[in-house]
Parts: sequence; structure tokens; C-alpha cells
Amino acid sequence: MKKHPGIGSVVLGLFLSVLFPLGAEEIGLSLNSKTQADFFQGTGSASGFHYGAEEYANLRLRAPIRDQGVFYGAFNLTAAAGSSAAALAAAGHNAAGVNYAWAIELERLYLHLNGDALVWEAGLLRIPFGYSPAWGPADFLNPRNPLQPASRPRAALGTVLFAYPGPSTKLALYAAAPKEAAGTRGGGARFGLSAEGHTNWGSFQGLYFFEAPSSDYPRGLHRGGLSVKADWVLTFFAEALYQGNPENPDFAKNLAASLGADYSLPGGSVLLTAEYLYSGLLSSTAALGRGKNHYLNFTAVYLINDWAGLTFSCTAGLEDLSFLPTLAFSYELFQGLTFSLSALVPLDKKTFNSGNSAGELGPETLGRTFQVTAGAELRY
Repeated sequence: MKKHPGIGSVVLGLFLSVLFPLGAEEIGLSLNSKTQADFFQGTGSASGFHYGAEEYANLRLRAPIRDQGVFYGAFNLTAAAGSSAAALAAAGHNAAGVNYAWAIELERLYLHLNGDALVWEAGLLRIPFGYSPAWGPADFLNPRNPLQPASRPRAALGTVLFAYPGPSTKLALYAAAPKEAAGTRGGGARFGLSAEGHTNWGSFQGLYFFEAPSSDYPRGLHRGGLSVKADWVLTFFAEALYQGNPENPDFAKNLAASLGADYSLPGGSVLLTAEYLYSGLLSSTAALGRGKNHYLNFTAVYLINDWAGLTFSCTAGLEDLSFLPTLAFSYELFQGLTFSLSALVPLDKKTFNSGNSAGELGPETLGRTFQVTAGAELRY
């Protein structure tokens, strides 16, 4: 049954109608459009050949407010069929067309104001923490999915006040709404502060957050984290976030920590990155796994020339020896237009011996034995 346009359609229409009369010379508009097709062989009850097709656009608007601030907005528009349409339906925010499903998602909507000593941001915005390139254990407000590294982290509704006491230091105060959007008592609201510094050898960031008491944490939740990046011959990064949970104070279960390095070979055409993650069962990264603690991510990027490149990446579950290797090729036909082709093949011990149990990143768990994705991305 065809559904009526949702709140996303109304917000987008009103937003554009208000901004466009200001004149194109006053508004910064950018669009990232991607056409993508997926083909994969399913497993179990979903065995057989499957396909997915998607047209995606990310529209960003930037409206200056005199010389003191900027208003930002970003929307995701998606039309999909096949497995891509099923993913939209699972997310619960799609409407059906004749042979497609579509969705409009509000991605960013916030105000940025510059003062002489302070900077203030408020609205639906990205509030990032840490320097970890893959796992981001300290980035708990906008958690990442290393299985989908190209996806943009989701925003949080909140506000940030920045202060710059020195040329290489930054202090910040934060407040973010609870995860339960319809809650009216403020249970689960997050409040915090962070300090960040940059030196000749690298950068560091420390943070503390308190989550107000809620049904999930009746006595509240404390979070403390540290992220360090050191630039020497290699670039090293270490990051950790601990949750002080009065209901379950087990240290190992509430800790998430990563350690890694990246190195660019002479000439700059090859970049290697490796990062280990310890994920406590109650920690900020616990949603990534199914009761496991130890993971590894490895990425190798080879720039063939100025227009083409190869990327090999592999996420590994070290406890059950399951792997998700991916090989991707990209080619920039001209500035702003890039074609890509990638293939992934989930592997685990059961792949080679049916008597073994299925791994967390194996074909049976992920529901496919292989997947090929072709796409074209346009930026303008």
C-alpha cells in the first residue's frame, strides 16, 4: 500500500522553501549522488541469488548568518529495490512506490555561531570523539559500524560550547538528548566535557560524560575516555572508554579499547593501517559483536595513479577465527565522478569444515557467501 509522505518530506519542503528565496549566492549547496547495485548469494533460509539497487543522494545546505554564524542542513534521499528496499523497510522509515521503496532522512540540522572567545553549536549535529580510524570506542554518541566504513555516522540532537584557551588547545561542554526521543522526563540525557591538545609529536583528547538515571541505568552511568595519536615514523593511536555502571561494575565488561598504527610507504602510493579492539560485553562497542571481545581491522590502500586505486580491508573476529575480507577498485573518470567495484567473501572455520560452528563474521551469520557491489558516485 502506498503511504503518505512522512515528516521528512514536510521538513525538506519547508526547509528548501525558506532557504531558496535567499538567493543561490547566499547559500552553499552541495550534492553527493550515488547509484549502486548489489548482487549476492544468500545462505540458509535465504539461499539463492539476491540483488539490490539503490539511488542515493546526500543534499547539504549552508546558509551564512551575517559574519557570526552558519546554519547547516543535510538530507539523505533514497530510492531502492530488492535487498536495498528490504533494508529500508527494516529501518522502519520508508514508503512504497510502484516498483521501489523510498526514504527521506534528516541527517544534520544545526546552528553554528562564532564569538570572540567561544563557539556554540546546537541542533542535530555530529559530536565526534577520538582519533581511532576504524573502531572508535570513545565515539559513543555516534557509534560507527566497521562493516560499513563508507557510511556517515548518525547525528545526535544536542549542543556544544567550545573554548580555545590556547592556539593548540580546545575545551568543550556538551549536552545531548536521551536515546528515547519521546521521553519527557530527561532520563538518559547525556552531559559532559572534554579537553583536547595538539603538540609537535601528536594529539590527545580526554572526556567525561554522565548519563542521567533511566530505566536502563537507574543510578545513572559515568563514562571516561582518553584518545592519543602520536606521529613518528609510524602514526600510532590508542583509545579507551570506560563505563562506570553502578548496576554492573565489572571492569572488563565495561571497557572498550583500541590500539593501532598506520604507515605510508615511501612515495605515498601505499597506506597500511591496522587496529586491534577489545570490546567489553557491556561497553560502547558491545553492539558490534555477539558475545566476543577481540577484533582486528586491517586496511591496505594502493594508489595506482592519480585516477585509480585498490583497497583491501579485512575485519577479523580473533576468538572464532572469522573474517570479512573486501577488495575494492575505484576509478575517477573525471573530477567529481568515480566508478567503483567491490567484492566481499565472509569466511570462518565452517567454510572449510562443515563440522565447525559458524563464526561471527562468517557466511551463515551474515546471510551471504559472497557479495559484489558496483556503483557510480557523483559529487558537485
